[in-house]
Amino acid sequence: FFLIIANYGIASPDVAVDAAVAERAKTHPELAPDMQALCWGALSIGGLLAAVTVGSMQAKIGDRQIFGLNAFTGLSIAIPAALGFMQEQREPPHKRNRACDSIKEGFRNPVGKWVFYTAIAVSICSVFLGLLAVLETSHNSDVINGSLTLACAVCVVAPAVWLFLRRVSPVLAKASTFIFLREALQPSTSVLFYWYRRTEENCKKGYPCLDPEFIGLMDAVAYVF
Repeated sequence: FFLIIANYGIASPDVAVDAAVAERAKTHPELAPDMQALCWGALSIGGLLAAVTVGSMQAKIGDRQIFGLNAFTGLSIAIPAALGFMQEQREPPHKRNRACDSIKEGFRNPVGKWVFYTAIAVSICSVFLGLLAVLETSHNSDVINGSLTLACAVCVVAPAVWLFLRRVSPVLAKASTFIFLREALQPSTSVLFYWYRRTEENCKKGYPCLDPEFIGLMDAVAYVF
């Protein structure tokens, strides 16, 4: 429940800000790059401040309290977004609920349909791997899930992205395939966190065993560079 609140608190303002920037970019196109730079700059500054302070806060108040604080801050951001703080304009009633029509038009488009095929292929693989992670409970579940995820990414999703999107644009296909393989093959910070954080089990195994303050400093340096 708290994860849902936190994710909603992050996603709702993000969508509202993007919509507000898009609306104002139509009326003030000369300011569109500045508005994008302002949004991303504010996001980076907030992330930098959070990375600097989260390590010491975790050491002082604990993991559960940090989790609760994140849920509270997410809810505090979601409330103004739900009340229309950004003053975004809704579409007229006759233009709403046209998702099915947009999908049908996309599949009829001789070029755009390949983007839909790519999204369907990626979604099917994501659902399959998610169900596998839930249903696989054997003692070798980590090895099985990791091997199947890697095989699915390299042998199924990456070729599908390349084959479908090259019909739209070879440059788009190359860029999309590279970005997907980079994110799939390069461990993310959230994955590495379980390996290098300071726990009794990690220290016994000879892992880096980094304390929270150092991890926060490392994340802060990553934001800068």
